[in-house]
Amino acid sequence: MEKLKVIKPFAFAHDGYRVVEYAPGDDCPDDAAEIAAREGWAGKAHESAPENKDAAPKRRTKNQVSETK
Repeated sequence: MEKLKVIKPFAFAHDGYRVVEYAPGDDCPDDAAEIAAREGWAGKAHESAPENKDAAPKRRTKNQVSETK
């Protein structure tokens, strides 16, 4: 299976008894990957990159021409 990244926090019981908690951005272990993908807890590594929400929105400048004209 492809490498997955955790996108929603979840706990998984490895071998049925060893519970490990995973946070967004963690690599998803192979034994939890199928369940995590099916439940929406993990996604493909290139799709789950976090957005930079702190970045300032891009502003239009005076020199930019409107694309709607």
